[in-house]
Amino acid sequence: MSTTPEKNGKRPDAQAVMRRAIILTHIFVKAASTPPSVYLKQWMTAWSPEDKQKCLDDFNDRFATQEMKLKEAGLWDHLVEEERAFMETGPLETTEKQQIDASWSVESIMCLQWALGRLDKFPHYDEQVHPETVKFEPEVRAHVLIEQAKLRPAEEIDRQRDLAEAWHWRARTHALLKDGKIPPVLENGLTMADVIRLSAAEAARNGGFDFPLADDYTVFGKPYREISAEEFDSVMSISSERHKALNWLCGYAPGNQWNKTPTHT
Repeated sequence: MSTTPEKNGKRPDAQAVMRRAIILTHIFVKAASTPPSVYLKQWMTAWSPEDKQKCLDDFNDRFATQEMKLKEAGLWDHLVEEERAFMETGPLETTEKQQIDASWSVESIMCLQWALGRLDKFPHYDEQVHPETVKFEPEVRAHVLIEQAKLRPAEEIDRQRDLAEAWHWRARTHALLKDGKIPPVLENGLTMADVIRLSAAEAARNGGFDFPLADDYTVFGKPYREISAEEFDSVMSISSERHKALNWLCGYAPGNQWNKTPTHT
């Protein structure tokens, strides 16, 4: 079924996890508060030069404030190159990929907040994270959050990581089956239906869902194989983001580098 990557070293400590959660929150906030550049450019065609400039100045002031907060908290140097580029990019230059990637980071934020014990419930894989559930208290300064950070027991995080990997594996398997890229019978004589049945039973035993439906993972109240293209896009994005965050938490990224975290299955 899945092929777990090798661990590359020590897990990030609680302070590193809190730093990463705060950084991703700033990135998500910028994405959530900035309209896609294609729409912004379209709207601006009907505006006066003065209104255009005022809009751009407002956005740039907001971005500068976020950058300043990150620097004041000593976090700016902890951003990876792509994150700094995104934070420094103006509203008209932000690409669609930057916007989408930053928007989905809310799933990673949830995983980190859960690992820090700030969330009791880990959402199901057909449940997108609501931004309100992962926001930080505005009155608490970043250095206080970092100093006071504590992590759940490693065993709990490991268990959730294994489930994330299983869900990501099922998403990739679904796509490969749809594209006809997996043979009906594998080298060991098992069919993919057999493999999925066994994986679904194991995931259910580990708390991934209550019970399999039609020998498959249960998602959106039905067997995984019956989900729509739109539902698949959602659960694939959720699975991959959570898998990355939990692999990072468990020490699979070389040198704990966020952007080097492997997510193969």
